[in-house]
Amino acid sequence: MNLLETKIKEAAGKKSQMTARVRTANSTQKINDMLSGLTGQTSMDAFNRMEEKVLALEAVAEVSAEMAQTTMNKALAPSSGKGSSSDIEMQFRLLEASDSLDKELEELKANMLPSPSSVSSALDNNG
Repeated sequence: MNLLETKIKEAAGKKSQMTARVRTANSTQKINDMLSGLTGQTSMDAFNRMEEKVLALEAVAEVSAEMAQTTMNKALAPSSGKGSSSDIEMQFRLLEASDSLDKELEELKANMLPSPSSVSSALDNNG
């Protein structure tokens, strides 16, 4: 029984070591990617990339606000055929609208924002 416990502890220790090594490797890779992205480029290029990222984030935020407003309008609209809706009906419509909002937002993100790999390759090609 002690042998089994020892092996389990060893495996847990190895798992912790491997996790730490992965984190270190990822951090090193990120630093190397940042440094390689800076070589051969002017400060103005970096500024332009930063501005593009900000504009993209602002566009996503604007779309998100518009979608939230649409969701609220749908949820607060009276149900068809009834003069007023109950609290439960309103909550149900809010949930439905929220689900559709999440789906629309994911679709917009997928269509509007470039994938991290394409951004990385574009930066590598410019550098």
